Amino acid sequence: IWSDWLVGHGVKREDIFVIPRPPLCHTGTEAYRLVNLAKACEWRRVCVVANPMHMLRAFANTVACAIREYPELLVYARPGTPFPWNEEVVSSQGHVFGSRLETGMENEWARLNKMWGNPQDVVGAEEVMKYVRWREAQTT
Repeated sequence: IWSDWLVGHGVKREDIFVIPRPPLCHTGTEAYRLVNLAKACEWRRVCVVANPMHMLRAFANTVACAIREYPELLVYARPGTPFPWNEEVVSSQGHVFGSRLETGMENEWARLNKMWGNPQDVVGAEEVMKYVRWREAQTT
């Protein structure tokens, strides 16, 4: 289990928080739940970890939620372990999409292009960049 791996690598078990997954779970619901947990715990910083292919959308979703729900939260991104591009992609819902390169990246770009600017989901690239500039000014 992933929490045992974290403990084995020096993370205290009491510092591990499991975010419950709703029946319909996707990047947006995960981001919303992370930001609301951060707000409830009064955390000032969080780090989004995702595989490199999914990193931009995971970060953009979390920034969008932070802007709406907890604007003073500082959100950072840390890419996880990359997987081979020629292997099949399996979503968190268990759907197989084809290889990461042929289908995975196409889906990521299509979703980002479709959602950016949609007020119910991911904010646009300009707003993400504005947020990153604001965040960096908070830590200097």
